Amino acid sequence: MDKCPEQPAKLEGTEPATPADSLRYLIDHDFEFQLRDNPEFATQAGFHQHDSLLQELSPQSFEQRLEHNKDLKAKLKQLDRSGLDATMQLHADLLETALDVETQGIELCCHLMPINSIGIGGVHENLLELLEWMHFDTEDDFKTYSSRLMAFPEQVEGYCNLLAYGAWQGVPASKSMLRRVPGRLKELIDGGLDKLRKPLDGKDIDPELAEQVNAAVDNCVKPALERVLDFISDFYIERARDEPGCSSVKNGKQFYEACLRYHTSTHKTAEEIHNMGLKEVARIESRFQNDVLKALGFEGSFEEFTASLKSNSEFIYSTEEELLAGYKELVDQITEQLPLFFKTLPKGKLEVVKKNSGPAAYYFAGTPDGKRPGRFYVNVERLHERYKYEMTAFALHEGVPGHHLQTAIALENESLPPFQRYVEDRRYEYNAARRPMYTAYMEGWALYSEKLGEEMGMYKSPYHLFGRLSLEMMRAVRLVVDTGIHAYGWSIEKATNYMEVKTGMAFTECSEECHRYAAWPGQACAYKVGQLAIEDMRSRAEEALGTKFDLSAFHDMILGGGPLPFNILSKQVDAWIAECKAA
Repeated sequence: MDKCPEQPAKLEGTEPATPADSLRYLIDHDFEFQLRDNPEFATQAGFHQHDSLLQELSPQSFEQRLEHNKDLKAKLKQLDRSGLDATMQLHADLLETALDVETQGIELCCHLMPINSIGIGGVHENLLELLEWMHFDTEDDFKTYSSRLMAFPEQVEGYCNLLAYGAWQGVPASKSMLRRVPGRLKELIDGGLDKLRKPLDGKDIDPELAEQVNAAVDNCVKPALERVLDFISDFYIERARDEPGCSSVKNGKQFYEACLRYHTSTHKTAEEIHNMGLKEVARIESRFQNDVLKALGFEGSFEEFTASLKSNSEFIYSTEEELLAGYKELVDQITEQLPLFFKTLPKGKLEVVKKNSGPAAYYFAGTPDGKRPGRFYVNVERLHERYKYEMTAFALHEGVPGHHLQTAIALENESLPPFQRYVEDRRYEYNAARRPMYTAYMEGWALYSEKLGEEMGMYKSPYHLFGRLSLEMMRAVRLVVDTGIHAYGWSIEKATNYMEVKTGMAFTECSEECHRYAAWPGQACAYKVGQLAIEDMRSRAEEALGTKFDLSAFHDMILGGGPLPFNILSKQVDAWIAECKAA
């Protein structure tokens, strides 16, 4: 995993003779460029040869990325695709599309406000995040770590220049995005940055090397964070937008359209997605009434029911340890059922990990060699809002058979090109100005997995089903509020109030969610759009195949080709249906 050859600055020199070999060369060359250009992604993916570096974030660095994409696309155009088989033609199409997506996103200035108050993203949070993936076993590892810390001031300078350039270009961050950033930076600066020193704990290394790491924290990282704080306080914050939506930035309509295309992999308009959300909200409200309230014999209103749950201590764990143990038990119970619904299961393990910031739960991929397992992160803050009845759906979504199954199967499939195996599921703050994350495929599968839990018998009571439906309702509401904020001029307050009424979630959780949607336009729409697309494909297959339909084979087909845009996946499903009919 650690070895990856250096690549030339441009595609020059002798290349393989056959079209297939030439394409493999171009794909490998581009992936090597991605690893070197984005060392944090390389570390996340398990490639550690660039662990001493950090990504350059200056405006000029994005021009260099455009130049790379232009050069590579020219080479792809020269390729004789008639000499490629269907699989290789697909790989060529996917790579070309990826180049076009990133190029368009950069040209639309989608990368010029990479800052938020979510707890995920921004140079300060991204640096801390790297500690999850770096190696800290040898003295060479700590020398590498020290070099990376010393690279932080240069990254910060480019980052501040990028934000300033964005403000000058009419693409500043909003006040919603900035509301907690100064306080978070002060917290890090005043707190001594102990998390960055923690890798030294219990390590028997040269005292001078340990002092070098501490000096890098004190003399490089801390002043760089002070630089970001001063930049925001003295220059940037007064240029922040009052309105949270994309409509308040330059070319806002096109900006948001690009974000929707990026995250949904469709050409659905904001209006179509908004109306889809309203329709799903109404459908799920009906299920609340019939499958939960009537099943429990509850005669009050939906609002009274949710209030009764929130005030019931039986649905809340009293300690972090109990919450984590509850999730681990759920993952084990679900795992036992997987062979009944899937023919192919990954070798990679899943672990439940405590987290003190960010969303209620989220996932990060492991490595195909198994040295780092997939990680299901659980936010243990605000225990009074971590309801037991929501945990099953979270475990199905973030763990198995959701993100972990999908991601690990792709990682372990060596026949896939690297850009399908290693997807950078982070840096959402750069919006559509980056390579595809296949958000709708990945999040759609995870939301589909929540529903699959009903067929698996994982929701043991109407209360657990309420938890699933409330989370599905959250994803339906996302279609309404994301488009509401970015296309219809909704305020955060209006979006929050709508979300609280429709989901029964805590007000503070709804507020956090809506601030997130304002900071990551379009991302929240991927879940429902993706789920409905996968359900439609399954319905087509069930109707066409009748008794020949094999659910576990269908799941293998959906996951076996790696993450894909839905127009391509839909064609593959149709081909699979035809094969099954002919068998």
